Amino acid sequence: MLPVAVLFLLLVMLCSLAYGLTGTPASRRHPAAARHLGAAALPVFTFGVLICALGRPALGVLVVGASVVLFTVAAHLARAPHPEDDQGEEGAGGGGGGNLPRPWRPDRGPGSEGIDWEAFDHARARWRPRRQAPSREPAPLRAR
Repeated sequence: MLPVAVLFLLLVMLCSLAYGLTGTPASRRHPAAARHLGAAALPVFTFGVLICALGRPALGVLVVGASVVLFTVAAHLARAPHPEDDQGEEGAGGGGGGNLPRPWRPDRGPGSEGIDWEAFDHARARWRPRRQAPSREPAPLRAR
């Protein structure tokens, strides 16, 4: 009976890995959940191997299987498309990069005309630092 259970668990792990790594990605990106699930998979895997080494292979294999499923769910969540993908814009061609995060561009927001650098320079020219409170430290001694 045990070999059938192990084969079933192996089949579940392989299907989970295949779907998590090559299946359809999640509809939205969840980077924090993906990081946490991926980080949780390693200690759970280590714990499962330790349980196997201590003479409880059936329980250890179940725990290792759970760690594989955690990893594949993390991979599934991490593969989602980036919300700022250039789909539909002119000139949005290949170029690679996949789902790498895009750099923040303050002058390319929705409905933005860009940064008004002239107004920024005028505001910066009028800015004066606040007066600092006098220091409570004693003045340094001067050599005579």
